[in-house]
Amino acid sequence: MSSVIVTGAVGTAFDAMLAVNLPVMLAYAQRHNVDMSTVRLNGPRPPSWAKIDALLSALRSYDTAVWIDADVVIVNGQDNIFDAVPSDKWQGVVEHVTECGNVPNHGVWLCRRQMVPFLQKAKARTKYIDHPWWEQADMMEQLGYAFSGVKAARHVTPTELYKNTHFLPPEWNNHPRDVNRKTQSNFMHVTQYDDRLAAVSSFVDQASNGWMKTAE
Repeated sequence: MSSVIVTGAVGTAFDAMLAVNLPVMLAYAQRHNVDMSTVRLNGPRPPSWAKIDALLSALRSYDTAVWIDADVVIVNGQDNIFDAVPSDKWQGVVEHVTECGNVPNHGVWLCRRQMVPFLQKAKARTKYIDHPWWEQADMMEQLGYAFSGVKAARHVTPTELYKNTHFLPPEWNNHPRDVNRKTQSNFMHVTQYDDRLAAVSSFVDQASNGWMKTAE
């Protein structure tokens, strides 16, 4: 099966994080023999929505695509995320448990070609364009989550998509507010850090002096 990692950014802050972080992603792609693609998160909607087009484009050429946010650092590259999701599942994400409830985080998001109609549905709809979680909110609704308030969610309906989703363990998207976060993780998500660029740089140093060095 053909596979690709997709990432991207727009704006000074995220461009800076991606510039520091991209060599780690490239090393991970090379280690696990998958392709790598970067995109600009431009478009008429808030930037995060551009993930949808990026994944749709990738899935025209690849069987599986993994989106990784620019502020997600692969601190342990030994394990292959493409092997972490069973082959019969359509997508894989980590569900965080935070003060916002149960929230699937699409900052690390494995999609197979069965996801195309669900991605197209999200692209066609306008309900969540300006929601604080953007495309993630739309995908959560398709998974059967309900919102109470702006940023509070819980799962209520086991939709077809939900039944065909694999919920990865938290080490694949370590969120600082997740009650299930692990001390040792594969992917560190630098969200809600006071200085995100400094945190990205620190985790990149950890990767460079750890799994990347042993892979040389």
